Amino acid sequence: MGWISREKLSALQALVKGMVADAALSDPETLLHEAVLAAKSESKRRKHRGSIFQYAGLFGEPAWDILLELFINGADAKKTSISAIGIDAAVSPSTIKRWISLLEKHDLVVIIPDVADRRRQWLELTQETRLAMIRYFSQVLA
Repeated sequence: MGWISREKLSALQALVKGMVADAALSDPETLLHEAVLAAKSESKRRKHRGSIFQYAGLFGEPAWDILLELFINGADAKKTSISAIGIDAAVSPSTIKRWISLLEKHDLVVIIPDVADRRRQWLELTQETRLAMIRYFSQVLA
C-alpha cells in the first residue's frame, strides 16, 4: 500500500472539498494537482539556485525545504525516512535533526516508527500542514 492510505486520502479529499467550497473553486482534485505541481516547481527552483551560487547554503530555509519535500513525496505516495529527507531537501544530517525536532514541536510533522526496522523512522506532514500547503500553493497560483 502507498504512503497515504485510502482512508487518509479520502479524508484529505473531503477537507480539500471543504476548502474548495470556501474558496468558491469548482474542482478539488484539480486544486490538489495544481498545488503539487507548484510545490514541485518551487523545489526545482530552490535546488537549481543551489547549483548556481557558490554559497548556496546562505539562501537556505531548511524548514521550508523539508515541508516541500514531504508535501511532494506524500502526493506521490512516497514514504520518506528521516535520513532520506535530508538528502531530498539538501540539508545536512545535523541540521535535519534539529529542524525536524522543531517542526515536530510545532505540530507540522509527525515521526512514525518503522515497525519492520526499528532503526528507521518515517516522517510525514500532519493533516493540517498538508492543508496549509495546499492553501498556500492555491493562493500562490491565484
